[in-house]
Amino acid sequence: MTTKQESKLKMLLTLRVLLQVNANIVSTLPNSGEFLSVLDDAIARIQTNSEFQHHNATGVAENKKQLRDHLIDLTLDDSLKFQAYVKYIKDTDLLASTKFTKSMLRMASDLELINIVNNLYDVIRKYLKDLTVYALTEESQTTFQSAITAFKESIPVTRQVQVDKRESTKQMNIGFDDADMAVENLDALVEIVRLTQANFYSEYKATRKVIDKSGSLQVMGTVTDTATNEPVVDATLQFILNGDTKPTIEKQTAAKGGYKIKNLAEGIYSINVSKVGYQTKTVTAVISSDQLCELNVELEKN
Repeated sequence: MTTKQESKLKMLLTLRVLLQVNANIVSTLPNSGEFLSVLDDAIARIQTNSEFQHHNATGVAENKKQLRDHLIDLTLDDSLKFQAYVKYIKDTDLLASTKFTKSMLRMASDLELINIVNNLYDVIRKYLKDLTVYALTEESQTTFQSAITAFKESIPVTRQVQVDKRESTKQMNIGFDDADMAVENLDALVEIVRLTQANFYSEYKATRKVIDKSGSLQVMGTVTDTATNEPVVDATLQFILNGDTKPTIEKQTAAKGGYKIKNLAEGIYSINVSKVGYQTKTVTAVISSDQLCELNVELEKN
């Protein structure tokens, strides 16, 4: 739900209370019951689909992040253990192809990460009979494979959420259209009592005004240097909504490495953070209209 839609929903809810409190007046207006029924159904549709969007997207994104973080931790642990073995057998090529850092794994895309972990798993399986003393066992690799599978399975779920979100957005917009129609008819009916019920009429008109909060702050944070913790000025942040290929918005950090963003549609975003001389970093965030997202990013120099 956009901030403008959120403001409109608040207006609709307040208006519905006003109409209920003044039911004795509203009931005298022709066909008012029909329009109130449409309004109630529209509000219910809006609220149901808005809640689905927020809770479902947030839950899936958080679950995927936890699975990804767990897989990265296991990958790094297995890599370090295997490195000890490879150094012992003095295989420099194998050493280079299985050496990873946490920042490297974090910056990898989902597909890149899957390729990395699958390759490491296959290599470890090849040498497993010699790795027991390095704490790489059948049991540890079963755990590793389970983590790989769980993360891979979370990706189609995330994509399905985007499909579901598009459908819920469609249904929510239908709700707003129906509400607009009902309220426009009520606007016309209320004119009948403009003089005879002046207080109700004035309160109705005041309630019908939508307070637009579309300029409210949604994302803020800083970009800093991992080694020095100093702010990174003029770093570029590209916010890409899941399912899209092009950035929704692009922002540069200011003098103290900070940035602020308004008017960003709700959803799960991949944020590419880049600066010449630094390794590009990609992070994921859930953006909503009713909660400020504080997103701080550390960049590592090349």
